Amino acid sequence: MSVSSLSAALGLLVTAVVAQLPFTTIPTISDEIKGNALTGEAASFIRLWEYALEKDGQGPAPVNRINFEAKTILAPGTHALASLVHQDAAHPLYGSTTALTLLRRQFLLDHLVLEPLEPSDVRLDNETGVTLLTFSHKNVTITKDNEGKLSANGVLVENVTSLSDGTQIYILQETLFNNKEKVKVAFQRHNSFIEELNGPTGPPLDIPGSGQPSNTPVIRAPAPPPLEEQSGPPAHPSVIRGSAMPPAPPASNSTDANTFPNSQGQVRSLN
Repeated sequence: MSVSSLSAALGLLVTAVVAQLPFTTIPTISDEIKGNALTGEAASFIRLWEYALEKDGQGPAPVNRINFEAKTILAPGTHALASLVHQDAAHPLYGSTTALTLLRRQFLLDHLVLEPLEPSDVRLDNETGVTLLTFSHKNVTITKDNEGKLSANGVLVENVTSLSDGTQIYILQETLFNNKEKVKVAFQRHNSFIEELNGPTGPPLDIPGSGQPSNTPVIRAPAPPPLEEQSGPPAHPSVIRGSAMPPAPPASNSTDANTFPNSQGQVRSLN
């Protein structure tokens, strides 16, 4: 097979794989990115990427044998990621539930592009810009205004770093698509569940039904009564009284009998 035929076959293979986007796997991080992007504005995004690969793997589907690396990284800046949730709260993008794992995967794939796009690309001079396809099969359009400022789907690009292997890292002022809203919703759901779980009555009971809202009241266990000071006799009384003796009967006026009290205080007759 000639070199031209081999190149054509490879081109067709690449086209076929790209046409099957979205990828079911998260691409690996190149050594060039690890060596040059872990200390800048893209560091938070790259570390989230590393965390996903470490905890989740590339994905449930078989990994492609051909190495398809993301060559255009649309990374939200450190401030953009930090401002998604409160600093003292658990970040939903680092959650371990199935829903949060899918949220993390979708978030990453929405900001990774297979095709490299240099900021000096002449296609950016067109008013319509350049439309790229993310790993999640969503269109993102890079445009340049009259002042030379770049935007991705209307989100301002703060700066661009070009690596020696051709990878382009675009630092975005905000996240793309509706990821900001999705993260906030996940944060609210997660924290409201934790608050309910740690509340005085625990989470509501699951009442079987059709899944629609019901007028059936939720039965909860009654709260324990408040502790009150107990009243009663002392455990060790200081004075212990003996049993009371029965009273003696009145003295008799009869001369036929002589009486005297016995040892128990009772009267005996001697007649």
